[in-house]
Amino acid sequence: AGGPYVRFLYNRAVDAVIAISDGVRAALVRAGVRAERIRVVPSGIDPRALAAPPAARAAVRREWGLGDDEVAVVALGALEVRKGHAVLLAAAAGLAAAAPRLRYVFCGEGRQAKALAGAAAALDGAARLVGFRRDVAACLAAADIVALPSFQEGLGVAALEAMAAGRPVVASRVGGLAEAVVHEETGLLVPPGDPTALAAALARLARDPDLRARLGAAGRARVLARYTATRMAEGTLACYEDRPCA
Repeated sequence: AGGPYVRFLYNRAVDAVIAISDGVRAALVRAGVRAERIRVVPSGIDPRALAAPPAARAAVRREWGLGDDEVAVVALGALEVRKGHAVLLAAAAGLAAAAPRLRYVFCGEGRQAKALAGAAAALDGAARLVGFRRDVAACLAAADIVALPSFQEGLGVAALEAMAAGRPVVASRVGGLAEAVVHEETGLLVPPGDPTALAAALARLARDPDLRARLGAAGRARVLARYTATRMAEGTLACYEDRPCA
């Protein structure tokens, strides 16, 4: 949000402001921060942390009751309205007949847990909430597709993690998500709040394992090139040294 305090803090009390995406930079400018004070340094992750043991996929899928021929759509993140999980469940309901092999797993906790559990129960076992998980690498290994139907995201670390794990991403075309995920290259982007478009993207990936593999490989390459913790640290240091951050 803007206001006199934000403008004073970012325009006079600090030397520079680091934004994690161009989308965040634009939001800061709208809030009254002078554009020349803002440097963009994307968030980064350690791709090594997303390397799951070889047996992890089978173990987690067995825990979740997934068959070998079923396609797992995994959603990682807080169970909050802004994350759009209800949109994913609406898409799942629309796909029940057209894509019966799709299964939906929600990893996370939050205020929407009860409402989402009720909606998931209506899908006859196709969707389940598994709570907060620390074994992110193993959960991603069990996934075939990662869904991020958020209404807003500064960047979307979950998208970076999914891509680092070689998983194709279906995400909303919002904020930094639309920067991290390249449409038709590392994943598929859909309008936020549109279960029909989300369902179409999921169905397309569900029936095309070669496309899933291609998008997943390209996503991993993109993270290694642009979104590592090392690159983030180098960009931040460059800002302190008053050099170009990107």
